Formats: sequence, structure tokens, C-alpha cells
Amino acid sequence: MKNEEMARLFSEATPYIQKYHGKTMVVKYGGNAMINEELKNAVMNDLVTLTLLGVRVVLVHGGGPAINEMLKKVGVESHFANGLRVTDDATMEIVQQVLAGYGAERTRYIVAAAIQVRDGDARISPQNRRWADSVRTIQDINADGYDKAVYYANLQSHSGLIDIFASRLRQLEREKTAPER
Repeated sequence: MKNEEMARLFSEATPYIQKYHGKTMVVKYGGNAMINEELKNAVMNDLVTLTLLGVRVVLVHGGGPAINEMLKKVGVESHFANGLRVTDDATMEIVQQVLAGYGAERTRYIVAAAIQVRDGDARISPQNRRWADSVRTIQDINADGYDKAVYYANLQSHSGLIDIFASRLRQLEREKTAPER
């Protein structure tokens, strides 16, 4: 992008940046957007950009396609009224299971990204560093050479707490994949 285009872009964006700086913005992230990897990366990039501009983002995620797939798999029929899912007890149990998985995936990404940016930080255990290096994170390198998502995770967290959280997350992952006795 040329300097003139960049100046025009910032000139047009400045009133919006000023208007929403320090405000809370609720973003609905629909389930259909979550199944397209390119779109998922674009949405996460935009959310990080909003956060870096001082907007407090609350992400409300959907999961319609994954919920429908699981309901079909277990033989529970979906019912809709006026475009909204009618949620009985059996459906709610499936919805909660599916959506809990999304939370775990995002938590895993954020913790791994926060560790990946901390090269040489002795407060991060070698086990947690190896685990974090195995997690694929979005790479959105800006002009200064920073991955914005990792940069944000670095700004918002303390290394000692991140290490403790990563240890607990790894323990939960091991428990989830351990064979039942």
C-alpha cells in the first residue's frame, strides 16, 4: 500500500477508531464462518486488530453446522421455529458438548500463542514450550514483523500465570485422551 493510500485509510478510519476506543463490542461469530479456515483466520485477525485499537471485544460464537452434525449422528431431530432452534433437554446437552469444544480450541490457541512469543523466558517450562511449539497458530505478520495475535497475547498475560495455565491445559488434554480404566 502506498503512503497516500495509507494516509487516506487512516484519515477515513480515525473517527471510527475514536468513537469505539474503550467501548465494548459484541461480535456474533456464526458456525458457518467457523468451518472455513480462511474466513476463520480473517475473523480472528480482525478481532485482534479491534483489540489493539482499544475496543473490548466480546465474541459470541455459534456452532450450527457442528451441532446439526452431532444431533444427526446421535439421532436427535432438530426443530426450528421462525429460524431459531427449538432446544429441548436432549438437544441442549448436545449443544453444550459441541460448544465446549470450541472454547477449548480457542483457549489452546491463545495460551500457545502467548508462550510462542516468549523466547528465552525462563518462567516457561521446557515441556510447555514444546507443547506450545506443536500448536499451529495464525500467522499475520504486520509491517514491523509482529504476528498481531501473538503480540496481543504477549501484552495481556504474565509468563508465570501462562505457564501454570498451560500445565493445567496439557493435563486436561492428557486426561481427555487417556484410555478409560
